[in-house]
Amino acid sequence: MSVLPTSKGDAYDSLQSLAGIGAAIIARKILTSIWNGMRADDAPEDPTDLRTPLVDALIWAAAAGLGSGVARLLAARTVAKAWTRTTGDLPHELARS
Repeated sequence: MSVLPTSKGDAYDSLQSLAGIGAAIIARKILTSIWNGMRADDAPEDPTDLRTPLVDALIWAAAAGLGSGVARLLAARTVAKAWTRTTGDLPHELARS
């Protein structure tokens, strides 16, 4: 069994996945830095922990959701642009639209 992509569609999907994971990691680091810069306490490591105040857990969940969503969107668009520029074709997901 090969772990390498076997088609252009598989290669694009792999790039999208890697970019999404990288974007989520970077977004979390940025959000944590912003939180720690604005607040006296550290960003919640586990918002579901009952020792985390509910308000902090809710703020963190909202910020993390928004930040991750925006980061994944930007990563997906960047990969799609790079793919189109490199291959001359739209990604298979966009070509169907």
